[in-house]
This record gives sequence, structure tokens and C-alpha cells, in this order.
Amino acid sequence: MAYNYLGKLVSAVLSFFTFTYIVKAVSVEEYGFYSSIINIIFFITLILDFGIPEIVLRYFPEYMEKKDPYIMKEILSRCLKLIFRGSAILVIAALILLFSFHNNAAVNSFLRFTPFLVILGSLKVLSLVFSNILNAFLYQGYRNMFEVLTALLKLILTSISINMGLGVCGIVISCGIADFFLIVSSFLRLYKPLYGQARANSPAQKVSLQRFEKFGRNEYFYKLFWFFTDNRIDIYIVTFFLGITSAGCFAFAINTTNMLMEWTPGTIFRNVISPLFVRQYAKNKGLEELQYLFQLYNKFLLFLTFPIYLFIGILSKEIITYVFDQKYLTAIRPFQLFLFFTFFINFIIPIRSILSVLERPDISNLSNVFAVLKFILILFFINYYNINAVAIAYGITLFAIIAFNLSMMRTFFTPRYPREAILKIAVNGLVIGVALSLVKSHITNTSGLITMGLMGFMAYAGLSYYNKPFSDYDRELLNSGLKMRLWKF
Repeated sequence: MAYNYLGKLVSAVLSFFTFTYIVKAVSVEEYGFYSSIINIIFFITLILDFGIPEIVLRYFPEYMEKKDPYIMKEILSRCLKLIFRGSAILVIAALILLFSFHNNAAVNSFLRFTPFLVILGSLKVLSLVFSNILNAFLYQGYRNMFEVLTALLKLILTSISINMGLGVCGIVISCGIADFFLIVSSFLRLYKPLYGQARANSPAQKVSLQRFEKFGRNEYFYKLFWFFTDNRIDIYIVTFFLGITSAGCFAFAINTTNMLMEWTPGTIFRNVISPLFVRQYAKNKGLEELQYLFQLYNKFLLFLTFPIYLFIGILSKEIITYVFDQKYLTAIRPFQLFLFFTFFINFIIPIRSILSVLERPDISNLSNVFAVLKFILILFFINYYNINAVAIAYGITLFAIIAFNLSMMRTFFTPRYPREAILKIAVNGLVIGVALSLVKSHITNTSGLITMGLMGFMAYAGLSYYNKPFSDYDRELLNSGLKMRLWKF
């Protein structure tokens, strides 16, 4: 976790520079167009995903614990073939449609680029697969080194593309080249542990792959239909109803909060926590230990993420003004709304980890039916409340999904939330938040914003040292992992 957080911090800073550079270099309309292309690639990624990144994250740790490399190679081999076949089918389908609609200029202009977008989507899927295998092997040092180099390469290529006048296409190509670098680097590191051993007969050869296929199928449909529940598809709805300029502002609010979500401890730690949960459960099959880990995981995430979201929400105007660009100040309200709602994804992450360990991703899959609720709310209220209505509809849907997952999970697992710890975290954060809101008027430049933010986090840590949300047992466990008495909150 420490490796992951430090490595992600460096790659996050580089990604932040890339994001800021793009936002400042292009117009609001161009940024809306860029976001639309990225979301098309994202949707292609979902189609080619097939649940494979989750399969390797769930089952590689189990068979590492069983010291059986054969089944891991078999899973990876079949998964790669599936991705390549899916990519080929999409390209062929695009070419058939291209010839079928050769008289339609609008359709033609889009389909001509589809094979290219499919390649970029397949590269993104493969980068996720190999990153998760590195997580399964707990090669955190290598994984983070590759991600930092990838983020640096993306920043350099994006800068070159914009300076050469290549525009949105150059920026998109830069992302694909960076993903290709990550895939090759990861494969070279994983070749020896996966393929360097002599092929031998293994009991795992007799294991049916139906178990993995069932798990992957549920994960695949969960991700595929999550696209409709997620907020990225809402950019197209805003474009249709409110125009490309509103879509650009809305995309800024979404992409900024989604980027923040990717950098929060919940997202960073999940790919380490899940393999550890799997290996512990594979050893003893004990639900009591999972219940404690679920409680500690929630406590840990909320302790780290609540002040981040709260302080950014309080300083949102200053952040947009001094970090990004004043032309996006019209997006401040949806930005704050998305900050509030996406914070609750931190409750979904531990639930998803437990459902993955217990092989019940079908529950999360079923919860995507609430996308229908989101679209109904948007259609009814978008003309009255503009882009704010879309943000609120997303939040209501997210609450419904959390409630559904919890109610279904209670039939076979009792989730225990640390209420006392959550109350202490809320009190500590709100006290510093109120103080921050009183002094934020003194912020007049970027350095003042950074200084004020750092002082807020230091004050939060100091207050948490006295009003401790973690128990003695929690602190002992965390400090034993850190090999020093560093965790005193």
C-alpha cells in the first residue's frame, strides 16, 4: 500500500500536469470534443474488457497461494486470445458498416476512425490486465515505476502534439503510445515468473475454467452496463440537450472529479487489498476476519478521503481560478455536486472487494438496473436545472446502488461499519473545514492556495492525533505492517 500510494502520487502529479496542460491549451468546445473521443475509447474498452482484469486480480492470488502457475498461464492465454478476437470482430464490423454506408458522409467520417479507436481500446484493456497481474504478484515497485514512466511519456508526447499543432488527434495518439509502453514493460517483467518455469503436469490442468468464466461474465456485464450508470455517458446527453459548450463545462466537472477519484486511497489500494483479501480467505475461509478487514478498510478510506473531498469542495472556486482556468467557473456547481456524490464511491469499493472475494459479482451486476432511474430523472429535469440536474440524477442513482448492494450482501455476509470512528472522522474534518472556509478569502494566488491546503491537512492530522478514530488494535496492526510506530491516529 505504501509503495502504491507513493508511486501513484508521482504518476498522479504527472497526470495532473497533463490534464491541466490540455485544459489550458484547448478551447471549451475542443475539450468537449476531446472528452467525447476519450469516452468512445472508454466504451470500446468496456466491450473488450470481458471481465479479464478482474479475473486475473481475483484468481491469480489464489493460485499463487496454491503454488500452481499452470492455471495462471492458462487463464492469461485464453484471456489474451479473447481480447484479440473481440478486437478483430469490432474492426471487421466497422469495415462492413463503412462499405454499407459509403453514401452517408456523417456515418462515414466516424467509421473511418473506428479501427484506430478499437486499437486504442484494446491497448487500454491490455494495460489494465498486465497492471493487475503485477498487483497479484505484489510487484508494487515495478508496477509503480512503469506507471510513473508511462505518465511521464504521456505528458511529453501530449506537449509535443499540442506544440506541433496536431490537436485532439495527437493527444489521443499520445495516450495509446503510453499504454503500449506500459504493456511491453509489464510483460517483460512477468515473463520469467509466468513462462520461465518448465512446463509440467499439474493438478490444475483438471480444474474446470467454468468458475472463472462465470465470475468474468458477471464482472464483464457489470462494467459494460456501469457505463450507463456512470457519469461519462452523461456528456453525450448534455451535448444533445444543451450544446457542445455546456458539454465542455460538464466534461470538466466530470473529468476533474473522476481524476480525483482515481487518485484517492480507495482506488489506489483496491488492487492491493483485493489480492490480500483473496489470499487470506483462501487460507482459512473465515468470514470473521473478512468482517474485521471490511470494517478497517472503510475506516481507513474515510479517514484519508473525507478531508480531501471536503477541502477541495470548500476551495473549489480558488482551485478552478488559480490551477485550471477561469473559463470553467461556470462549472463550479456541478463540480461541487459531483465531489459530494463521488465521495460515496468510497463506500462501494470495500463492498465490491468483499463481493469479489466471495465470488458474488452478480449482485453488483444487477445493481446497474438503476441506470434507468438516472435517465428518467435527467429527461424530466434537464430543461429546468441544466447540467446540475444531470449531476443530481447521478447522485440519486449512486445512493440507490449502494443501498441495493448492501441489502443483497446482508443475506450471506454481515457488513459492520465503524460508526464511532466515522463520527470522529466527520467531526475532525468539519472543524478544520469551517476554519478553512473562514480564511480562504485571503488566498490570492496558486502558492497561497497550496499553502492553505497543506495547513488544512496538517491541522486535520493534528486533531486526529488527539481525537483518534482508530482503536489500539487497529494501530498495532497497521504499525506492524509499516515496521514502525508511525500510525498514531
